[in-house]
Amino acid sequence: MRPSSPSLKCFVSLLALSLYTSACEDVGLAEYNYETDGALLSIDPLGDVEFARTDPEETGAYEEVLLWAAGDEVVPIIDVFLEDYSSSAFDIRGDLPLPLLLEPGAEFPVEVTFEPYAVGQFTGAIVVQVDVEGEVVELSRRLVGQGCDPEGNGEGCN
Repeated sequence: MRPSSPSLKCFVSLLALSLYTSACEDVGLAEYNYETDGALLSIDPLGDVEFARTDPEETGAYEEVLLWAAGDEVVPIIDVFLEDYSSSAFDIRGDLPLPLLLEPGAEFPVEVTFEPYAVGQFTGAIVVQVDVEGEVVELSRRLVGQGCDPEGNGEGCN
């Protein structure tokens, strides 16, 4: 849902790339998906959330989706969930303390698990709902996982 009010200074899926450094001096990119006068929300990874090739007979894989408040105001996160069309091979690990107010500079990790039930590709989406001046804005990332054949038929498991 995109905000319809022209008075909102919210830019959904605005690609405002900025360089930032971590303690290890690695340089990365952040995409700001939500922006108002003083609040910025970034969702990392920047693109698809890609899981390691996983044997359906073994323990699944997980990836962390990081929500990060980069501005100088609180970011109100209403909900985080998997889109309805998402494969049942994906799940959000644990109970999330939602809704929550993400303080400036704070991070909120969301662990997504991938447990394929067959060989083949699985897709889905994780959705983050943010309150923008009383309107709900949905931001999402695509989930991609591959169930692999440990016997090496096809590409095998890595």
